[in-house]
Amino acid sequence: IGKQTLPVSGKLKQVNLHVRGAVDDLQADAAVKIVNGSAWEQSFDDLTALAKLAGNRVTLSSLKIKKNGGAVALKGFYDFDQSFQAEMTVSKLNFHDIDRSKSIAVQYEGKMDMTLTASGTAQQPQAQAKIVFNSLSYTGKPIEDVVCDISLKNQDMRAIVTTFRKKLIVTFDLGLTPDLPYRAELSMRQAAIEQILSVVMEWKDMTGIITGTITSTGSLNRLREASADVKLSELRLDVYGQQLKNSRPIDFVVTEKNFTVNSLEMRGKELGLFAQGFLNFQGDFNLDLDGIIDLRGVAPFLPDSAGISSLAGRAQVICSVHGTFAQPEIDGLLEFTDGAV
Repeated sequence: IGKQTLPVSGKLKQVNLHVRGAVDDLQADAAVKIVNGSAWEQSFDDLTALAKLAGNRVTLSSLKIKKNGGAVALKGFYDFDQSFQAEMTVSKLNFHDIDRSKSIAVQYEGKMDMTLTASGTAQQPQAQAKIVFNSLSYTGKPIEDVVCDISLKNQDMRAIVTTFRKKLIVTFDLGLTPDLPYRAELSMRQAAIEQILSVVMEWKDMTGIITGTITSTGSLNRLREASADVKLSELRLDVYGQQLKNSRPIDFVVTEKNFTVNSLEMRGKELGLFAQGFLNFQGDFNLDLDGIIDLRGVAPFLPDSAGISSLAGRAQVICSVHGTFAQPEIDGLLEFTDGAV
């Protein structure tokens, strides 16, 4: 229609279109039903829509989408002066049925409910949304619900993610200006570290408890200039049956120019790690390392391009690194025991 290609496919079960009026005052009614389709790379079982055009306003009377027992409903209007209003509800949607999220949080299962209201203009939008992830399980074990509240007003957006018992609270503020300034804070109170990391990576055979805050500020347009401040009062890890815990508060900072470890000391019966110093991304460094590491715990953090799917054994490192990338000075030792790749 109008030489426009829409990224929509499926079996068209019904389409009704009635257009009337003069060219400068068109009125129209439309009804569409599509099954077993896809729109903008999202698959669905059933889509029905009712819309009309009258008085310089496009009204979406009803849009309903169904997939695997989950449902999405949307209604609202858009005026040619760029004002709009919208209401959306999502119920019992399995979040792995969202095609673009299939590779995210693969160790989780659960459903999503959402309510959204939005209004204003394209230049001054306002919105309120609440998303509830419920019936959640992690590696087959039930876990508490997660709630996300989102607000948008005066070119500022805020999102707050909270678990039921408030062991984890994530706050994200974003300015909708050309620079896209942001501030993010992750606040943890004896939260399960494996559940946090499993949102972005597959995490196996390691568990732990974490308490503290991680704060980051910067611009989404210039992420290389962003900073992060990590302060942890408690970090307990179980690495393949070996217990580790911090003996002092953990404190390190990442900025555009430096990675500074102010305090990092983990101790266990057989494993341990101590680090202090800095790395200057412009080429200078002064860093002390001392520890015994289980290499199986390193494998999940390696990039896919490394081509290493598993590691085994232990590494003991005692070294002091000084100087520059061009002229490094390294004193110490690195010893591997029962290593395998």
